[in-house]
Amino acid sequence: MYAPYPENMMESIKKVEATRAQRMATEPRRLTADEKDALLKKFHPDYNPDAFAEIKVGPNKGQKAPLELAEMLQNRTQEKAVAEMLLTALPQRDMAMWVAMMRRNI
Repeated sequence: MYAPYPENMMESIKKVEATRAQRMATEPRRLTADEKDALLKKFHPDYNPDAFAEIKVGPNKGQKAPLELAEMLQNRTQEKAVAEMLLTALPQRDMAMWVAMMRRNI
């Protein structure tokens, strides 16, 4: 006989099925605004100031960006790879402008 789930999961599925009516009848407690803010500050990278770095070059100089993006933009060893990636995505008319901008700011 075919079982839709592996045997080791069936015990958990039975527990879920046995408590489904009780769980559906209760409304989970809503978080307050302060509790939501605390969770966001603890776990969400957009709320963690240590997850951002200041961009030191280019037209966005002085702005904050996620660490990985700021590192990629400022890493000269990756400059060629980034330039190639961006240039292949840019229309031909924007290519000369972008190259001039890169030479001026880096």
